[in-house]
Amino acid sequence: MNWHKRSGLCTRKGELSELCSGLIKLCADVKTNKVPMKRFGRTEIQMPIVTCGGMRLQQMWMPDNLPISPKKINAECQNNLVECVRMSLSLGINHFETARFYGTSELQFVDAISSMIASGEIKREDVIIQTKVTPAATNEETFELSWRHMSKLVYIDLLSFHGASTVVTFKRIYSYNFIV
Repeated sequence: MNWHKRSGLCTRKGELSELCSGLIKLCADVKTNKVPMKRFGRTEIQMPIVTCGGMRLQQMWMPDNLPISPKKINAECQNNLVECVRMSLSLGINHFETARFYGTSELQFVDAISSMIASGEIKREDVIIQTKVTPAATNEETFELSWRHMSKLVYIDLLSFHGASTVVTFKRIYSYNFIV
């Protein structure tokens, strides 16, 4: 299987099931068939030891500064992403990680999860949502663009800065007024 060499998993039916079956064999609790949870660092968040990352769960790559419309997302691709979320949840994987610079991934995850919440299929507090932004000089603008998508979920559980690798970058991050 060469899923990691292609542009995404959006419409490749069967591969997700194959990946998840392998995951269950590797790390799931035999009694519950669920991925084990561990405390996340010093927080009280109980996090699955395997998470659902969204880099390849997207329809297309796009420049970060372009606005993305849900109308541009192919229905088959979005339905497959919803099934990925459902499959993950059935395995006990409730942490979903995406990023503004993962093409349409952030928008698609938010749309899928917010729709599932609105329909009553899941509750917001049952999922852990993480997104990443770059620590560029215009990061507040990047965060605001990301938040326009993420706000449908009311809050972000975890926010990461991707590529923070210099003292200058860390000083810039700590200067942002949206850090809680």
